[in-house]
Amino acid sequence: MVSRVSFAAISILLFACGEGTSDGRCAEQAAAGLERGRALLDESRDGEHYRVDGFDAAMAELRGAAEQGSRDAQSLYGRTLFGSLFSHSGPAPSERAAYVSALVALRRAGRAGDEEARAFLPGWSAASPSTSSPPLDALPSAWLDEAIAEAEMPVRCPASRL
Repeated sequence: MVSRVSFAAISILLFACGEGTSDGRCAEQAAAGLERGRALLDESRDGEHYRVDGFDAAMAELRGAAEQGSRDAQSLYGRTLFGSLFSHSGPAPSERAAYVSALVALRRAGRAGDEEARAFLPGWSAASPSTSSPPLDALPSAWLDEAIAEAEMPVRCPASRL
């Protein structure tokens, strides 16, 4: 009896988290969003920079795929957004949400094993992240704390570890 109850509880939990979907729609949506985001990002590239219109569309696609649990999308979204924000100036209060979003994506990707995310911000994906080295030392500690806490929250579709 205990084994049936445990199995039933696990089945319900997996289904609630998206793992139990038989058609894999969530993983397919994340994969499609990642590919659309990559294509739009490539199309928006203008030398070393991005054109704003294409960049915004690309980042929206990548963010959606990242929020669905795509490790590759988390890494690409986080690296691209953080790099574009940090390269033009230091952090401004109006950019808090964007910085936190980029840091959450990078932390999730790094903790899921993405080497590019880990290399981009060394130490950020550790259990106790180092925030005293550049560039993280330039960010308000409240932003970093918020990103760490949010990164530990479950993603919408954990089945799509692409």
